[in-house]
Amino acid sequence: MIIDSHVHFWNRSRLDYRWLDEEQSHLAVDHLPAQLQADGGDVDGVVFIQADCRDDQGFDEASWVHELAEQGVPVLAVVAHAPLETAAAARRLEELTTLPLVSGIRRLLQDEGPEFAVDPRFVDGVRLLAQHGFSFDLCTREHQLRECLELTALVPEVTFILDHFSKPNVSGGNNFVEWSALIDELASRPNVRCKLSGLGNEAQPEDRTMSAFRPWIEHAITAFGADRCMYGSDWPVLTLATSYTDWFEIVSTIASELPDEQRDLIMSGTALTTYGRGR
Repeated sequence: MIIDSHVHFWNRSRLDYRWLDEEQSHLAVDHLPAQLQADGGDVDGVVFIQADCRDDQGFDEASWVHELAEQGVPVLAVVAHAPLETAAAARRLEELTTLPLVSGIRRLLQDEGPEFAVDPRFVDGVRLLAQHGFSFDLCTREHQLRECLELTALVPEVTFILDHFSKPNVSGGNNFVEWSALIDELASRPNVRCKLSGLGNEAQPEDRTMSAFRPWIEHAITAFGADRCMYGSDWPVLTLATSYTDWFEIVSTIASELPDEQRDLIMSGTALTTYGRGR
């Protein structure tokens, strides 16, 4: 069984994605389940991750993905958007509990300023997730890993999933040692898990290879353990850098070098236990 724990869909006639208005690549067009299959993502299940539509459309986006599931798309779970730092957070979360596939929340952090992730208003919003059994996807950049450490310590009752290894600069030369030390510290928190996703977009073309990605992937697996690591593609964003099949081959090859039980956890089991069948 293969579960892709990080997939985006968008339909620009249904929802407003302002970031796509400035996108000068093939991402600017609709990306729907049929295209995922055509690109090689014919998997047993997917976890849909909010795709940064307009802030007030988080519920509408999650509802639309439920429609896709009703049409037969194998959506295991939905990670929806909610503005956790605002006074509307509690109401938005209550609304999302009415959608059975919603099992987690992602409020993008990667482009926020220093200390946003540990601002008391945001932390209070993250604490609300525990009341509903929601997890939180941490989409951050490498320089925000220390904030991730503080946030996950402040809210130990919430399960956090680190997206894309926190986007380290794979081609940056000497940053692996510092990144790996922070990953080790983050992995010491039992409430944190890690997605094996997104590295292709953080590497120069010459470094989009198995040998270049292997140290990062292997370190995450060693730090977190297979029971807290999960395969994810970040489709269609990954197609700016590589193909679905190339990234799948890299992760699945490294996973296949482990005992069968650990391989199965990475390729499906951890995603199943983390996101379940929604709520």
